[in-house]
Order: sequence, then structure tokens, then C-alpha cells
Amino acid sequence: MNIIFNSDRQKVPIKSWCANPEAGALEQAINVSNHPKIFGHVAVMPDLHPGYGMPIGGVAALKDAVSPNMVGVDIACGVMANKFDIRAETLSREDKIRMMREIRSLIPMGMKHQRDHSVFKKEAKDLLEKHNKSLRGLSRGDGLVTFDAVAEQLGTLGGGNHFIEMQSDEEGFMWFMLHSGSRNIGKCVCDRFNRIARELNAKQGIVLPAPDLAFLPVDSNEGQEYLRLLSFCIDFSFLNRECMLKKIVESIRNVLGNVPARLEKINIHHNYAALEEHLGEKVWVHRKGATFASLGNTGIIPGSMGTSSYIVKGRGNEESFQSCSHGAGRIMGRHAATKTFSMEKFRESMEGIVFNCTDRFLDESPMAYKDINAVMDEQKDLVEIVHRMKPLAVEKG
Repeated sequence: MNIIFNSDRQKVPIKSWCANPEAGALEQAINVSNHPKIFGHVAVMPDLHPGYGMPIGGVAALKDAVSPNMVGVDIACGVMANKFDIRAETLSREDKIRMMREIRSLIPMGMKHQRDHSVFKKEAKDLLEKHNKSLRGLSRGDGLVTFDAVAEQLGTLGGGNHFIEMQSDEEGFMWFMLHSGSRNIGKCVCDRFNRIARELNAKQGIVLPAPDLAFLPVDSNEGQEYLRLLSFCIDFSFLNRECMLKKIVESIRNVLGNVPARLEKINIHHNYAALEEHLGEKVWVHRKGATFASLGNTGIIPGSMGTSSYIVKGRGNEESFQSCSHGAGRIMGRHAATKTFSMEKFRESMEGIVFNCTDRFLDESPMAYKDINAVMDEQKDLVEIVHRMKPLAVEKG
């Protein structure tokens, strides 16, 4: 599906894989289409919904510039999926309950951090050493990537729609999928450099289509500083998910007495900017809630809590800047969902799935999200489905 929006209000077209885009999200996409540095067109995925500046599910290429808010506050937020050599049907409900209880005890969730900075001390030191030269002397980045900041946040899930989920594929194999990102480090980087970008654009007299679309020239000191911190956040996010996987494996061992062989592992991100070649030009592609889907590239598209998730292969569609959706996409804000849905309806939607029942989950109710099957149907020309995953147990941040 590719619906083109093109009007005299736009500098470039919008190419949409969302059949019924929300008015607020489409208006944000129109703002992006009028960005001073926009290149080619704007692409929006089927999980499109409003964000800050660029809508979530948006993909846009900028020429010689990066925009912090077009990446977002959770830089390199992404998903990891691991397949284990065990049939999910061999696990009792009590096994699942115990495993998720173990995970809750070993992985800090929500706003919680690691109280003991020695948990992932080696990983934190190695990460900082890797980026030591690139981060040395940052005039505006200092204080964000100290050992304490890294050590207390590695191996933590975060809140909102971040999750850890036990699943089974169509052959019955057990998978664990987790969704998390760069935690408070990424938020601080985005907030700081969005403020710097706004000040810089105002000083230069640049007129923006929306205040939250401020940008940094990549050849400026500020742009280079942001890109170096962006690189750090990407590596932190990948490592964060790896650290949580170690604790998930520990939880499996504590319950089963052994750890089944890991047959497959995927670790990807969906909030970032990267220098890529499209339409014959090298441009900075911003994916905000969108997944890289080059030809044959493996991706993960989680559904909402209580619905199917998908492992996919990209088709390399250039019209979408080789991108696809990053999930189901919300149809209702958190506050509205909490006010709208009852615990009774929530429990009905989670029938057969192990979860830690509490009303704090109402804002993440499956009813607050789009139908993942419709989302997948709208992007058949972007990805092919490899695995369809059924949820068995879930823990939300």
C-alpha cells in the first residue's frame, strides 16, 4: 500500500502505508514535509500516530542535517528476540509464573535503576572505553555518560510500552522478546540537543514548520557532538538488551535447572538517524518508530500486549526509504485508555496469558492499540513474514 498525499501545503510528497492516518499525525507529517533540509519525500508507516515533532511511525531524510526530535527521546529504542530449543507446550502455567517472577526480581523495571553498580560493571567500563576518544572533550555532552550513569541503567527495562514477553512461534518453540532503549541517557541527549538546535536555528533566522523540528548541520560542532552521543546511545541500547537477556537466561536456569540452547537471536533498534544512500544521494535518514527493512534484513514487529508479534524480512522498498513499522501503533493515549477500559475487559483481552495483574497496565491494554494483523496487511510490500509469535507471558515496565 502506498497512498500519496501531495498538496500546495507541502514542499515534498508524503507516501503513506497507513490506510486511515490520524489527523494529528498527518499534520505532523505535513510539517516534516516542509522542513528546510527535507529530501525526496516523507514516508509514514501503518503504525503511525502523533509524537513530538515528527510522528511516531515517520521516516524522513535530511540533507546534511540531523534533528534530535526526529529521532526522539529514547534514542535507539529497539527490540531483541531470542529463540530457545524448547517447546513452549512443555512449560506448565506455574513454570511461566515462576519464570516471570524471577525476571521481575532480577531486572529493574519502570523508573528503577541498578542499586548495585557492580552488576554490569565490566560491561559499563568496556562501553565507556570503546567511546572514550569520541566523547572526550564534549563541551555539552559531559555529565551524561559517566560510569555511574551507565552502570545504574544497564540491564534495566524502563517504563511505558517497554516489555519482556515469553512467546511461542508456529512450530511451538519458546522465544523471549524484550523492548527497551537508551533509558534516561537518551532522553537527556535528545532534550539537550533539541534545545541547542532551537537556539542555533533561531540565531540563524531559520524558519521552522514546527518548533520541535529544529536541526543541527552535521558539519557544525553541535551536530558532530550530537552524532557522537547518538552513536554512544545506540551501543548502550544494544548492550542494555544484551544485559537483560543474561538475566532472562538466569531466570530460565533458576526455574528449569538448565538453559536450552539458543537457536536464533535478533537485536534491532527503531529510533535513530543514519547516513544512507537513497535516490542517488547520501542523506541522514531519520526513523522514529520505524524499522530498517532493506532487502533480506531481519526485523521485529511486536504487537500490543496480548496480541501476536512478527519476525520479518525486509523487501528493500525504496519508496519507504527501506523501512517498515516498529509495532502496532497506538489508537488511544495512555490517560484516555486508563479512563476508558475496565480491569474486567483488560483481563478478557489477556485470556490465557500470564501477566502480573494490576490496574497500572490499563494504559497498555491491547484495546489501546491498532489491530496488528491490519498493520501487517498494510505493509506487505515492505516486509515478508518469517514467524508469527503468540504471547504466553508478559511483564510491562
